[in-house]
Amino acid sequence: MFLTSTLVDTVPVAAENLAKPTFKAVQEVLEELYLDRVIRDLGLGVAVYNVLDIKGGDVYPSDSSAYFTVTFDLVVFRPVSGEVLVGRLLKSDRSGLHVTLGFFSDIFIPDFNMMQPAFTRTRRISGSGSWKMVNSWIWIWMSPSAYVSLKSGSGRPLRLGR
Repeated sequence: MFLTSTLVDTVPVAAENLAKPTFKAVQEVLEELYLDRVIRDLGLGVAVYNVLDIKGGDVYPSDSSAYFTVTFDLVVFRPVSGEVLVGRLLKSDRSGLHVTLGFFSDIFIPDFNMMQPAFTRTRRISGSGSWKMVNSWIWIWMSPSAYVSLKSGSGRPLRLGR
């Protein structure tokens, strides 16, 4: 699920950041470039784990940035096909479920990808002197002894897999 990858990149450090210690300035640029981004054939950048080497500091004509060649370890999130993840339900609506893994909240499970049989129920609840509509997904689990209704609710843990 999580792994570290050693990468080499040439990054620009803007002139206004050159007063900072080089390590700190370079790490800030790496975090801006790699965190919360999907890197092709690698995964989602989660954290800069270690800066191994910094070389250079070249300044080119008509550019005030200093360019450093950096070798660093990046922690990436790359689930394996078939791996089961545990997330928490953020919200549900008629189109599907919005789920968070804690560090990543952009997971959407559309209704056609859910375990079947499933249906959605809208109900009205009161709170703080007003009414609001709440959507819940309900799955019918057929066990040998009985039918069991599984309901979605905000904040509840969900196991995600395929």
